[in-house]
Amino acid sequence: MKNAVNKNTPFHLAFIDSLLPGLSGENLALAMMADKDLSWTWKIIMNRESSINKPKLDNIPRIHYINKPIRHCELLEVLKEIFAPSMAAEKVSWQHKENAASEFRKDFAHLNKRILVVEDNITNQQVAVSMLESMGIRANAAANGEEAIRILETIDFDLVFMDIQMPVMDGFTATRIIRDKNSAVRNHQISIVAMTASAMHGDREL
Repeated sequence: MKNAVNKNTPFHLAFIDSLLPGLSGENLALAMMADKDLSWTWKIIMNRESSINKPKLDNIPRIHYINKPIRHCELLEVLKEIFAPSMAAEKVSWQHKENAASEFRKDFAHLNKRILVVEDNITNQQVAVSMLESMGIRANAAANGEEAIRILETIDFDLVFMDIQMPVMDGFTATRIIRDKNSAVRNHQISIVAMTASAMHGDREL
């Protein structure tokens, strides 16, 4: 961030995880406040909803808190408050979004479906599971392919969202084991949706 200031291309806003190794997010925000070049930068501290850590810097200017996983409407409100205060002052109704979520719940809740999310990034896990559960779908998460295989050997699922690139065991290997009729997986024909950041044609072929 100091390099960006020196190049006259400063960051206007920083999203900071509250639980960082070494220096916590709140201490990092305080250090930025004490720096004349960074004090004006808005600091958004991302707190886990389940965390026992309570906001300590809530009343300090240019510091906001937001819960993880971050929801679209909450993120929009924070950005409006920072970059467009006049818009934030208006009481924008999110009733239509709440109604849409209710409709999703009506559509899926009675189906009694269960989905396994296989993803090594904990934040992506939380976002995916939260979104599915908001639709009335039961969702579980696995951190890698090996963990997913163990889960699928004991529990029946209707669908798997499978990340391709993961440590320990990647999505391709895990999928081959799931499809292998000699493996201990309960349902070898379960539908699998591959998730990849690259989305290359070669990935689809594999």
